[in-house]
Amino acid sequence: MIYKEYIYDDKVSPLGLSNNIWHFDAILKNINIKELNLFLLQLEKELLKKNPMNDGGTGLSNGVTSRYEYYNLLKQDHNEIRNLEEQIKIVLKTFLNFKKIYCNKIYILCWFNVLRKNEKINMHRHVPIHEMHYSCVSGHINTTANNTSTFYTDLSEKTQIEVCNELGKITLFPSYIPHFTNENLTDNERISIAFDVHFNSDYCIKNI
Repeated sequence: MIYKEYIYDDKVSPLGLSNNIWHFDAILKNINIKELNLFLLQLEKELLKKNPMNDGGTGLSNGVTSRYEYYNLLKQDHNEIRNLEEQIKIVLKTFLNFKKIYCNKIYILCWFNVLRKNEKINMHRHVPIHEMHYSCVSGHINTTANNTSTFYTDLSEKTQIEVCNELGKITLFPSYIPHFTNENLTDNERISIAFDVHFNSDYCIKNI
């Protein structure tokens, strides 16, 4: 597991906000990614029968991303989803201990994205800055690679870092950090799983 922080200046607000970008990376273990992807693509077919709602600013208004408000992926009854949940728990607990963040309960809201050829995720934030107290961290998991990257920017959106999408890689990052991907230029689906971690169950239906 690797923690990286990019420091651009020494400016810190009275509330602790800075322009720094940090991310925490690990490789998930004991997950059958092939079986997980088959399940996600089957679930996609069911979710696409529902009317699209909010795409979260991703620009994927016609895809499964715009159905994320209908479900919590970690509530699905499937072996690899249960394995995924356990792996997320391990990484989150390691990260929170590293950051010296202690709480009785945390809650996860989880969904997935499918990008086909020439599709990408536009720049967006999971949580606006004025609501940052509702969430402590967000995460991104690659279940395919497709020679793509995810880019994270500082709060001004002027400086960015590139994190290559590796198979089985999980990246934790601040929920209020803008981020986006480049295009999937392959003929294969680019599948990823995303989640937000909250301290308040009002925002989620699955706790760890």
